[in-house]
Amino acid sequence: RHNPVTYNDSPSPGANFELDTFASVQRIIHVTNVKILGADYLYDILIPLVDTEFSLGPISDSHSFTLGDITLEPFVLGWHLPRWDVTFGLGVVMPTGHYEGDEPASPGLGYWSGLMTLGATYYFDEQKSWSASVLTRTLVNTEQDESNITPGSEFVAEYAIGKEFRPNNWMIRPGITG
Repeated sequence: RHNPVTYNDSPSPGANFELDTFASVQRIIHVTNVKILGADYLYDILIPLVDTEFSLGPISDSHSFTLGDITLEPFVLGWHLPRWDVTFGLGVVMPTGHYEGDEPASPGLGYWSGLMTLGATYYFDEQKSWSASVLTRTLVNTEQDESNITPGSEFVAEYAIGKEFRPNNWMIRPGITG
């Protein structure tokens, strides 16, 4: 469980902010034997279970461990080259989590999103023990049912650099991510 974020330096009494969130995301991946354009074809699903507590002054909301919005990627291609791994995928984020506009701790967002994933990993040595990765996700959101507002598109970028060690048949991969 994550420690709550608390901000209470406000000059206004009762304006304390607290957020405590825990998520466990189950990802099921199936890599098929099918090759498309020289890439491995795979598909996956992400099923988030979320627990959130939120308070901002007099506003307080809590949702116990419950289902969030499920992501389905039915089309993913992965290329594996001597020094590169590259991934491209198309999917959808489904509004399966509970959403209420007046509940800030809602585990769902209340709208559908189209999803495109593009990522690459470069290996600095032949043993692939040093690597640097970038993964991007572009989301195009639909109208939120309750508010009739269409949130703007989103672009998310993740990165990592790491070194793999294999002491005594263990695989250890420390690194920096963001």
